[in-house]
Amino acid sequence: MLQREEGAITVFFSITILVFIIFAAVVVEGCRISIAELQGHRALEVSGEALLAGYNSILKKDYGLYALANPNTDSMKAKLENYFYNNTVEEEEEFWSLYDYSLGDVELLLRNSLNEASVVKLQILQLMKYRGIQAIGETFLDKLQVLASSGKTLDIFEKKLKLERELQQLSQLQQELRQAVEFVRGLDVGLLESNIRHITNATAEILSTGSEIRLTEQEMQRIREALGSTPGSGEELNNALYNCSLKLKQLNNSLIAAKENFKNKNEEAVYAIKVQGENNLNIIELIEKIKLQSSVVGDGLSVYKREYQMNKEQLQQELLEGLDKELDYYQRLIEPEELRVLQIEAQKNVELLGAAKNQLELLISKALDCINSLSYDLLREVAALANSCSSIISGYNNALAYKIPQALALEGESNKELQDNRSSNSEEAKSRLQEAAEGEDVIIAEDILGLLPSRGIEVVNSNKEEIEFEEGKKEEGYTEKGLGEIGNILDSLNNVGLGLRDRLFINEYILGYFKHYTIHQSTNEKGPHNIISRRSLFDYEIEYILYGNPSQLKNISETKRDILLTRFVLNLIYIYTQPQMLNRATVIATALAAPLSAAAMPIIKTMILAGWAMGYSLEELDKLLKGEEIPLVRNKESIKADYRDYLRFFLLSNNTTLDKRLNRVMDIIQLNFNMLSPADTEFVQWGFYTGFDLQSEYSIKYLFMQLPFMQSELGVSGGRYRFKKTIRNSY
Repeated sequence: MLQREEGAITVFFSITILVFIIFAAVVVEGCRISIAELQGHRALEVSGEALLAGYNSILKKDYGLYALANPNTDSMKAKLENYFYNNTVEEEEEFWSLYDYSLGDVELLLRNSLNEASVVKLQILQLMKYRGIQAIGETFLDKLQVLASSGKTLDIFEKKLKLERELQQLSQLQQELRQAVEFVRGLDVGLLESNIRHITNATAEILSTGSEIRLTEQEMQRIREALGSTPGSGEELNNALYNCSLKLKQLNNSLIAAKENFKNKNEEAVYAIKVQGENNLNIIELIEKIKLQSSVVGDGLSVYKREYQMNKEQLQQELLEGLDKELDYYQRLIEPEELRVLQIEAQKNVELLGAAKNQLELLISKALDCINSLSYDLLREVAALANSCSSIISGYNNALAYKIPQALALEGESNKELQDNRSSNSEEAKSRLQEAAEGEDVIIAEDILGLLPSRGIEVVNSNKEEIEFEEGKKEEGYTEKGLGEIGNILDSLNNVGLGLRDRLFINEYILGYFKHYTIHQSTNEKGPHNIISRRSLFDYEIEYILYGNPSQLKNISETKRDILLTRFVLNLIYIYTQPQMLNRATVIATALAAPLSAAAMPIIKTMILAGWAMGYSLEELDKLLKGEEIPLVRNKESIKADYRDYLRFFLLSNNTTLDKRLNRVMDIIQLNFNMLSPADTEFVQWGFYTGFDLQSEYSIKYLFMQLPFMQSELGVSGGRYRFKKTIRNSY
């Protein structure tokens, strides 16, 4: 019997086709899910980047920095949703929609505020990557090299000045020794011997007066007894008693005067011996101090010589000639051997005065015993002791001699027009720095300081030290502090290392986008935009970035101070290369040191040179503040610098950390942005966020069927495939 097979074939093909249809559906659904995930992710990325298009145009125009104009998360979420749907495919008929995208909850976390130094630094470096190199050019690096090359010279000058201060202290000790010797020579040995001998005479006078008083008192007693036993003779006896009482009164007055005289002569003799003993001891102590100070000077000279010899090759030839002459002079200033003889003689005087003091004390004690007992036998002992004490005193040496080593002028001609103008230039410099304190000031309110990115004020310089060039100072003066401060700046320029590029770029950004003192002197000076026309709280913004003072006038005063100090040090080095000026300073210093000592001459000479250096510096400061260029070193006219260059030098130094300066940059921006707000608006901290983290969920509908193996991977729920993505966006 035949069986029909058409139905079996139909069933077979139906089953086979169904498998292929299911397989095709799975493939299509998998591809659709994969494409949807990728397309949704890209849509979120594009939408996030679209949000970055809403940057603060004023911040970009005035400062070259990017930050969100409206960092309101609700508003940003609404925009993000709109951007997302515009960037995903939506068909007209929902039934035929292949994906049917839906955006779920969006979480936005703002991050990377420009109030963080690291964020500001990154943006500035990106901005200045090309522009900075063009702005700096090779000229500034040449100027930087010239400055940095002066570092070793300053090291030598610091040790030289320290040695001269030690010599100046040696000179002061020598002057004190001379004065002590003059006191010792001032003792009148003959007068002292006369006072000692007078003790015997005064004692004898007191004895004689005392004896007369005793006899007179006895006579008065006899008269009183006679008056009581002999009636009728009262008038005569009364007259005699009256005369005796007058005599007794005169004798008592004489006794008082004699005792007072005795006391005064004793005190004069004791005081003279005591004072001269102290003077001689002072001579011995001063000689020991001079020996010690001479040793300190010798050690300082060795250190200075060693430093000098190690770095001679790096110094200018003209500078070497002047320093070589001074080295020869220093060597002759160590105290000569003649002090040993003076010390021996002073010690002899101390011992002699000690013996005289003991003898005098014994003499006074014996004289008092003699007076109290009215014993003429003791008077002879008093006389013997007085002669012995006078004999000791006669051996006192009041002819001690000490001659202070005198300064010898160096050979050579000098310019007589140059005078010692230290005092006038010091006063002029102080007056010039105080000029910035005049006029109307701009000061940041105290309640705002704590709201700024720098979180308060860090004052780098104090500007309190006196500008003076005195040789008699024991502590550091203006010249020492100047050499030290500029030396530190030059050291920092040499040690910038790998961070030099970043510092240069950031500094050029500051100079290109912020105002400074001389920018107001010329309308031609413009950065990437017109800085002068930009509204700002401070007229001198870079000066604030440098010094961080809430007072604008104090910031410009600090800037002037550092420029003046820098020019002063460089001019002092220059003057040491000028033989005529060195010779003239030597002549003036030698004359001024004549009443002092040879050891005082070097520091006086250096201070005179410092006064002249300050004179040059004041002239140059005026030119720089007018926006003019001046030679960086006076004998190198080809390399010039202006006010902006000095700001570059100070910005490049490590006196303040880079983060602190970047925070001050944001201080300025915050303050300026608040000026754009209505007048009655309180100070508001602008966030200036430059990025955000975006976390969101989006989903697509089922097309054919729910794939069970995709549920755990895609979080299937509510009849839709769901995807979660996190994206980081920033400028």
